[in-house]
Amino acid sequence: MVFKDQGRKIIGICKYCSEKFIYYISHNSIFCSQGCYFKWSRGKNHPKHKEKTKVTCKQCRKEFMTYPAWLRKGRKFCSFKCRYEWLSEHGSGKINPNWRGGISFEPYSSDFSLMLKEKIKRRDGYVCKLCGKIKRLGIHHIDYNKKNNNSANLVTLCTVCNSRMNGNRESWKGFWSNKFWGGKNC
Repeated sequence: MVFKDQGRKIIGICKYCSEKFIYYISHNSIFCSQGCYFKWSRGKNHPKHKEKTKVTCKQCRKEFMTYPAWLRKGRKFCSFKCRYEWLSEHGSGKINPNWRGGISFEPYSSDFSLMLKEKIKRRDGYVCKLCGKIKRLGIHHIDYNKKNNNSANLVTLCTVCNSRMNGNRESWKGFWSNKFWGGKNC
């Protein structure tokens, strides 16, 4: 509700607390502050609010209530405990799409030492070669062979980027070979 035009500013009434406030015409505000907006937008006043619906937990089959928007974001479990139990049963070992026959349990060769890792990090400027971060750095084997410790096969990556390398391995091998060796394998 607008009371009086004062040039470029207008006096209005806050939709939440009913206090008068002044705002610029171009802002078209209906709240006197962010605090009032946040208080108003919680719960049933939120424009996207819908009533909770009944859902069955994927793990324990117990029914629970949740918002439809949360279902679209993947809320299919009644608790974190159920979610982690389901993931441990359905997302590990041979069932996992990243499973490579257990090769991640193979040991590294003895020449993959702290000195070699430090040498590679120094060569790469102590920076993740994919995203540029300087924290939580590790060394990645480009050809995924833990026995191949040739410095041309090793690159410095942060832990996040290193974990990204586990999916779509052939594509990543091609990426690194194009980046460092002009399309030749190391």
